[in-house]
Amino acid sequence: MSSDEIAVLVIASLISVVCVIGHLFTARHPVMSRRASAEGTVRLGLLAAMAWITYVLYTHADPSVVGIYRLFYLVLGFAVLHAFGFGGAGRTGMRHSVDTLERNNPAAGLLIASFILATGLIFGGSLWGEADPDGEGEGGWWIPMGFFLAGWISLCIATWLYRLRETGGTVRRIRQVRNPREALGFSLYLLSTGWILMESVAGDFHGWRSGLLTTGAIAAMLVVHEIAGLVFNRNANARPKAMSVVEAVLYIATTIGFSYVNQHLLPAWGWTI
Repeated sequence: MSSDEIAVLVIASLISVVCVIGHLFTARHPVMSRRASAEGTVRLGLLAAMAWITYVLYTHADPSVVGIYRLFYLVLGFAVLHAFGFGGAGRTGMRHSVDTLERNNPAAGLLIASFILATGLIFGGSLWGEADPDGEGEGGWWIPMGFFLAGWISLCIATWLYRLRETGGTVRRIRQVRNPREALGFSLYLLSTGWILMESVAGDFHGWRSGLLTTGAIAAMLVVHEIAGLVFNRNANARPKAMSVVEAVLYIATTIGFSYVNQHLLPAWGWTI
């Protein structure tokens, strides 16, 4: 390993150790930890994200990523999930320390877990593929990190746009009603966006067409959300059940459609994203 890789590994290891200690030895009173279902959901999201990163490293990463380099990216991924996943989850309007740890809000836990998992999807996607398939050079850790940052920033922008378009007080309903169904549409939006961005950062860079198609797919989901909001009353204290069902079906359909086009139609036409 080079000197810069060792430095990154040391920094990521320190962050990971501090985070593990924080998970194992919480400062909360034992009474608050007995029924911490919201925090359990958040940790499930973290485990799912790490499972995805591990899967990519062992099956679809660059052939040079073996041995110590797998450990390198696992530790880096764990640190990234905490720095950008937990750290960026505030963009959803939920506060991990308050809404999940203190108030044990299951709806907030679902939303934060979704953002962490979406972050993990993007980081795993950045590790997917060969670093230099057209040449004999070797890639470095800065290549997947660069693609990850581009995807993660897009995720934050998409999250901001969702909240900007939502006029019915999504954050207020999630905090007050505390029903996971209130966060279902937002959570599926985050996961769908994360999956699309994961596909956009995976593999090789092929120019601006990739970014434009990705942006178009995210914009389509925002339009779907606006249509659903016009049909159902978003100003009600509790969101109508049909609103979540409509969002769920359309967001999932958009993600499946994008994946099908990306993996089957475009390669058949000689294009790749």
